[in-house]
Amino acid sequence: MAGARAKRVISWHRITATRSLLAAAATTGVFSAGSVNAQISLYDLPEVMTDQNGVEIQTGEIRLSQPILSFGDGIEPRIDFEASFPFSNSNSVGDVRTLISSATNPITRNFVGNCCGNEIESAMTPSGMAIWYNYTLDEIATGNGQYFKKPAGGVFNVPYYNGVYTNTTRKRLGMVNARGDVFSSNSTGSFFTKANGEVWKILYQSSNWGTRIRNISTNRGYFVQYQYEREATPTAQSQMASWRTVTKISGASLAYVYCDTTSTSLCANAASEGNYVTFDYTDGATITHASGAQRKYKLTAASALEISTPGTNSLTTITKAVPEGTCDDENVSQITYSGSTWTYEYVCIPAERGNDWSLIRTSPTGGKFRSFGVSWDAAPEMYQDEMLGVHYIGSSLAQGYQSYYPPEGGRIYRTRDSRNNTIEIGRMSKDNSSTLIAYKASFPATCSNFVTCNQPTWTRDGNGNQTDYAYDPTHGGLLTETGPADANGVRPQKRYEYVQRYAWLKNSSGTYSQAASPIWVKIREKYCISSAASAGGCAAGTLDEVITEYEYGPDSGPNNLLVRGIAVTADGQTLRTCYGYDRMGRKISETKPAANLTSCP
Repeated sequence: MAGARAKRVISWHRITATRSLLAAAATTGVFSAGSVNAQISLYDLPEVMTDQNGVEIQTGEIRLSQPILSFGDGIEPRIDFEASFPFSNSNSVGDVRTLISSATNPITRNFVGNCCGNEIESAMTPSGMAIWYNYTLDEIATGNGQYFKKPAGGVFNVPYYNGVYTNTTRKRLGMVNARGDVFSSNSTGSFFTKANGEVWKILYQSSNWGTRIRNISTNRGYFVQYQYEREATPTAQSQMASWRTVTKISGASLAYVYCDTTSTSLCANAASEGNYVTFDYTDGATITHASGAQRKYKLTAASALEISTPGTNSLTTITKAVPEGTCDDENVSQITYSGSTWTYEYVCIPAERGNDWSLIRTSPTGGKFRSFGVSWDAAPEMYQDEMLGVHYIGSSLAQGYQSYYPPEGGRIYRTRDSRNNTIEIGRMSKDNSSTLIAYKASFPATCSNFVTCNQPTWTRDGNGNQTDYAYDPTHGGLLTETGPADANGVRPQKRYEYVQRYAWLKNSSGTYSQAASPIWVKIREKYCISSAASAGGCAAGTLDEVITEYEYGPDSGPNNLLVRGIAVTADGQTLRTCYGYDRMGRKISETKPAANLTSCP
C-alpha cells in the first residue's frame, strides 16, 4: 500500500475471506481423519486478513474470483479467473484484456508463473504467496507458512517482499514445495510433478517478444487449450497484445479425444467437446460459459471496475483512489452493490515518521471499522470493529500471524517450527495467565524427504489424546493412523494401501495406449472393529476387520483413473457402490449396494 512497497502480481490463489480470527471450537475439528496433510485448524489464524467484502486490510486490494473452466470434483487443472483490484494505474480496456490473460493462468495459482521462454521469473505458492526471482539459497520458510527447498541441480525462488535477500541472479528453475511437489522446466516445456506421480505439462508458444500458454496436459488424461485473438506468430511487437489476448479456453479428456500434446497447433477435437468459455472484449470483457452463463468486467472513466451479469440488474462497482499521505499504490476507496455502499479511507505516514498506516471503513449503516499498522509492509497490529471492540494481532514477516487478542480477553496463539509447520495452537485464560486448551503436532526435526517431513508424525487434542501417523516415503500417502486408546486400552488403527496405475488415453490411431507415467492411487483401507491391529490385520481375526476397496476400472481405455466403485467388506459380506461419469469426469450416476453388483462397469 506504500510507496516503498512493490505492487503484488495480479494473479492470486483464492484465500477465503476471514471475518473473525477465531473459529468456533464447538464446530471445528482439530484434524481431518485420514488426511495426508493433517493440520491444526482450531483457532487457526488467517494468512491474509480480509473483510466481508473481500478487501485485504493491509493492501487495500479486493480479491476477484470466478470459476472459468473445470472438470469433475477434485480433477485438475481447474481454470479460475482470480485477480486483485486495483490491478493497474490506467483505465483502458486493454488492462482488462491483460488481466484476463494473466488471471486465467492456473500455473500462477497452483505453483508458478512464466516469463521469458522457459526461464521462470515469477511464482505463486498454493496458498497465495507471491514469489519473484531466482535465488541461490538452499531453502527458505516464507511468512505465511510455506516452505521451499531447491532440488539437486536446481535454483531457488524467494518471496520478493521478504526484504532480506538481495541476490538477483536468474537461472533455470527447479523448485520443491512443502508437499514434495516439484516444478521444473526444459526445452520441451514446464512440468509440475506432484508427489503422487501426477504430472502437468505446460506447453508454451514463443515469439521474438515473449511467450504464451498453448495447452496444459496431464498424465491422468485431462487437457486444457488456450486460443487467442491473434493466432499467427507476431511479426512486429505491436501485434503482441492481440497475440496474448485470450479469446477461448477449452477442456477435454484425452481418454475420449486425441490431441497432440507436443504440438502448438490448435486441437479441433478439444475445442468441440462442449467444455469451454469464451471472452469478448467489445465493451470491457464479457466471459461466457458453454452453458450461456455470463459475467462482465468493465473499467470506467471514473476509476472504477464494474462487475455485472448481462441481462440482469446485478451490478457491483468498485472504485479506486490513491490514499492520503505518501502511498503511491491505488487502493479500493468504495464498493457499491445491491444499493449499498462501503467506503475505505487509507492513510500512509511518511517514512521519517515511522511508515505507519491506517484504514477506516464505513458501512452503509454508518458503522466504522478501523485498522492500524506500524509498517507499510506489515500486517495490521490492531483493529476496532463496528461494535467498538478492540482486537490486537501479533505477527512477523518470518511466520505470519502468531497471536490474536480478542476484546473479551484470552489470547489465541500459534507456534511454528523452523519450516513453518504449525506445531501448537491454543487459547489462554481471559487474564492470559494460563493455557486453557492447546492442540499440538510434531514434525521431523530435519527434512531429508520432502514428501513426508512436513506431515505430522503425531497430533494431540486439548485433552492430550495422541494420534500417530506413518507415511509412504515415495509418494507421501498416509499408511497408518493410530488413534488414542479406548476404554479397553485398544488403540484403533486405520491402514491404507496404494498402487501405481496408468490412465489409458486415445492415440493417433484411434485406439488406446497407457499414459507416459503412472500415478499412485489409494486402493484399500482397513480397520478393526474392536481389537488391536496386529501384523497388518486384526488381533481378533478376519471377522473383526472392515476392508474398503477402491476400484478404478480395467487397464484399457478409456480410463482417466476415476473411482468407479467402492466395495466395503465386513462379516463376510461385500457392499459395492458404483459410479458413472461424463467425459469431463463429472459424476452422473451412482448405483447403490442394493443392486448387488459384483463389479462396476
